[in-house]
Amino acid sequence: MNSDMETVANSANVKKQRIVLTGGGTGGHLYPALALAEGLKSQPDVEALLYIGNASSLESKKVPEAGFNFEAVPFRGMPRGKNPFKLLGWLWALNQAIKQAKQKLIAFNATAVIGTGGYVAAPVLAAAQQLKIPYFIHEPDAVPGLVNKLMAKTAVSVTGAFPNRAKGLGITEDRYTFTGNPLRGNFSSLSKQDALQQLELTEWATEKPVLVIVGGSQGARTLNMAVVKALPQLIDDCNLQVIHQCGDKLWDETQALYQEQSTKVWEAGMAEKIVQAYHCKPFFDGMDALWAVADLAVCRAGSLTLSELYLSGTPALLVPYPYAAANHQEANARLSEVEGASVLLLDADCTPETIVSCVQKLLENSAQLATMKANALRLAKPNATQTIITKIMDCLSNQ
Repeated sequence: MNSDMETVANSANVKKQRIVLTGGGTGGHLYPALALAEGLKSQPDVEALLYIGNASSLESKKVPEAGFNFEAVPFRGMPRGKNPFKLLGWLWALNQAIKQAKQKLIAFNATAVIGTGGYVAAPVLAAAQQLKIPYFIHEPDAVPGLVNKLMAKTAVSVTGAFPNRAKGLGITEDRYTFTGNPLRGNFSSLSKQDALQQLELTEWATEKPVLVIVGGSQGARTLNMAVVKALPQLIDDCNLQVIHQCGDKLWDETQALYQEQSTKVWEAGMAEKIVQAYHCKPFFDGMDALWAVADLAVCRAGSLTLSELYLSGTPALLVPYPYAAANHQEANARLSEVEGASVLLLDADCTPETIVSCVQKLLENSAQLATMKANALRLAKPNATQTIITKIMDCLSNQ
């Protein structure tokens, strides 16, 4: 009886956590934070969650859709170039954003903050630092972002998607934990048939190979243009079914090019064949279903995409975005190629002809595809979300 009473008393004394998540601008920063939010909401010691992001970025739409409270702090990325007036204006905006973030953290009674990168995380993490609220950082890329590099030194703990990144973050190895990226979705047990049904492609043959094209959360013009023009070769010569995520902002121009090719370039019989074997959407919410049907992928090299490819064991032709901060996508892609999980094609070399050539070579080499799949699965971190959450909750319980 006394033991039971002590247990009740101890549980009553456990501090309930009110956790703020921040990060965004791109899916690579947003979706790891959402995966952590999904995991945190089931933790008994977590009382409330809040996401702070930018009103004009992807997170302002996707966070409420996922069922989490969202508040905005207006902020923009640091200006490039040497104009001192632009820099002074940005520093003033940063100071104002920190003030707003502090007000929101105080109003929410935040007990911890988790940042996953992107410029909007800067004022929120700086506000937490000034208020002496413990904060945690997750670095999703091979080349650490500027915000995480600046804030890592005073974070309670730092986790990351790639091994041996402590030096780049300016911290000691014992303060960095290689966890992989937290992911949302069922990447391990969804069958190809179930995934096709989920994607409403029940008329597609399960035994026929599927090529998935993904340009990241915002799409990729280079990939879109090359893939649409290459469709006759990919579908007829390579005997593929093709799923294409072109991005919300690039949907209209991708559809315009498709219509132009369909009416002016492709013969009627080929156009009809392409309709039956090509499925294009601006965005797919269920990435687990996409990778479950994919026999091969052509995609950008964002860290989150790589984590999904690894967990699903999908061989990939990676075309890194050349203007990513610190060229981190190329660094991601080169690391993945060295590990034997993918093949690199530079954006400048990405044409309809090179895509067809690379895809044909991979499809003709079943041994290489099998090796790439095995290497991808070897790099997977299926327990990333729980590992990070356990570390955060352990640290908070010891505060």
